[in-house]
Amino acid sequence: MAEAASKTIQLKIDRLTYGPDAIARDEDGRAIFVQGAIPGDTVEAEIYEEGQRFAKAKTVRILEASPDRVKAPCPFVGICGGCPWGNIRYEAQLEAKRAHVVDALVRIGHIPQDRAEELVLPCAAPGDPWGYRNKVELAFARQGKRTIVGMHALDGSVIKVPTCPLLQKGSEKLVKAVSGSVTHVRPHRHPHLRPHACNGGRPLDVSFRLPARCRREGHHRRRQGHLARASHVQGTAEGTEDCRCRVPGRRWLLV
Repeated sequence: MAEAASKTIQLKIDRLTYGPDAIARDEDGRAIFVQGAIPGDTVEAEIYEEGQRFAKAKTVRILEASPDRVKAPCPFVGICGGCPWGNIRYEAQLEAKRAHVVDALVRIGHIPQDRAEELVLPCAAPGDPWGYRNKVELAFARQGKRTIVGMHALDGSVIKVPTCPLLQKGSEKLVKAVSGSVTHVRPHRHPHLRPHACNGGRPLDVSFRLPARCRREGHHRRRQGHLARASHVQGTAEGTEDCRCRVPGRRWLLV
């Protein structure tokens, strides 16, 4: 697939893909994968990659909004990769997920469409579509001598967010807290950080790996202390990436 000269096209969005994009068809019937659109939208889209069988585009302007389009509680929907369906009515999300299973049975399992429709029950909503996640994996980038910590953006960059409404109650500002603490720490290479807001009243596990050189020079103790204070972590413990310390009712930073 080659990069396309910038051109815009009007599209009526048909359905969702398995990822963050939606699918439309151009006048020739070619599939167009569109960023920032949902089924039912009529959009003006800019094509940025061309292929013989399909193309990729991004939404420039919504000409007519889908009845399933809603205002998301997160302003980073469409930018951050954590909730690309956040501006779609939840019932429509469940319908799309069911349709994906039916489609897989038909295309891959070679099951007749009618039979696949019978086999797949409607999706059961487990609860609130927001405030349910107990884990987030952050993205890292270097900006000069600083380590920038934030969320994975759809374009591959790192964005800093003040809060994440997907995280369970009490942990919404976890990303900002950990980001602020790590930003001012300057390890010799990118750290690996994996925050968890655990179930059952266990507030948080954070793992943070420092290079061996920092350990030999004794810098890691000072860095642990800084991270602990900035992230409101109440204790530190040394270990490996695959070993986390979980203590009920406390917050630990595993280094």
